[in-house]
Amino acid sequence: MGLARIVAPEGILNRELKSKALAEVTKNLRDAMGAGDDDDTSGVFAIYEEVPARHWANGRNILSLSDLLREMGGNVPDERKREMTALFDGQAALKEHFAIPAE
Repeated sequence: MGLARIVAPEGILNRELKSKALAEVTKNLRDAMGAGDDDDTSGVFAIYEEVPARHWANGRNILSLSDLLREMGGNVPDERKREMTALFDGQAALKEHFAIPAE
């Protein structure tokens, strides 16, 4: 049995990118375990976990997503940045509408 865990900032990957990442990690894990092509993949698992913005830190500094990407040297295409902005703007609007306190 094998387990791989992908930990990433919330919103960094859309559904398509998550699916690709999970498939690639699962394939690499199967290869590392020596699983054959006829193996039914039972016992091989991958978990994708998103960590919310501002739950990341570097030393004593809590990092926003843009800070985190800058620290990691990430290069995110503009289209993906727009999708992420829409996600976070939508979340903020729902919190405001339902009077959910800020973190």
